[in-house]
Amino acid sequence: MKPSDRMVAILRRKQQSSPISDFAALRLAVIVGSYGWLFLTPFDAAHRHSAAFLLHAFTAYCILLYLWITFQQSRVMQLNVLILIIDLAFALVLIRLTGGVESPFYLGLYLIAALQAYYYGIGRAIGVLVSSSLLYMMTIWPTWQPGSASVVSLRLGFMVLVMVPLGIISERERWSRRELQAVK
Repeated sequence: MKPSDRMVAILRRKQQSSPISDFAALRLAVIVGSYGWLFLTPFDAAHRHSAAFLLHAFTAYCILLYLWITFQQSRVMQLNVLILIIDLAFALVLIRLTGGVESPFYLGLYLIAALQAYYYGIGRAIGVLVSSSLLYMMTIWPTWQPGSASVVSLRLGFMVLVMVPLGIISERERWSRRELQAVK
C-alpha cells in the first residue's frame, strides 16, 4: 500500500492509527514546518542562530517526549499539564525571538489550544485560552506599536472562535460515547 493510500485509509477510518503515531505525525509536521520557515526567512546571523538553537531544542524535546510516551504512556498522560506548559514556553519564546507582534508563530498557540480543547474539553479549552492569551500579551508587549491593538484583538478573537466550539464539540462527542457505552 502506497503512503498516500494509507493516509486515505486512516482518514476514512478503515484503518485506525494509534494516538502515539498521531502525536508523532503532528510533532513532525510542526518541526518540518518550523525548519522550512527558518531556512526561507532572511535573518541576521545572531537571530538565525538563536532561532535554530530553539528549534533544535524543541526537536530534541519532541524526540525524548515521543520515546517517553512509547515506553510509559500512562505516566506521561498524568503529566499533560507539564507538557502543555513546556509547549507554551517554546511557542512564546519563539514568538518573542521572531518579532513579537509581527511573529507568524502566534499560530502555534492556536494549535496548542486546539489540541487541549479537543482532548480535554471545554473547561481546559477556556483555561488554556485565557492563560495563553495573557502570556501572549506579556510576550509581545515589548514590541507593541500603535497599530498592534487591531491585529492582536483579531488574533485573539479568532482563537476564541476556534477553541470554544472545538471544546464544545469535544464535550458532546465524549457525552455521546458515554451514552452509547451505557446502552451496551
